[in-house]
Amino acid sequence: MSDLLKMDHINSLPQPFIAKLLGGDEWEVLFLCVETGCMTINACGFSQPTHIDEVNYFIDSEGNKHEPDTFYTDSEASHA
Repeated sequence: MSDLLKMDHINSLPQPFIAKLLGGDEWEVLFLCVETGCMTINACGFSQPTHIDEVNYFIDSEGNKHEPDTFYTDSEASHA
């Protein structure tokens, strides 16, 4: 299986980073699988499984927003 997400891009983000979910909640990302897009978030102290498809955008520790589309290996978007 090939990677669905760009590990080098994800690892280059200032950690920790926050996922702003489609429903409006914001949670710290604990784990993000680059092969499947499955992720684990810290929701009120509990590990909760979710998927990158449920993310509106990510916020790195410096406050920069990152669109989930830029995380995919087939993305043409720049991640400078």
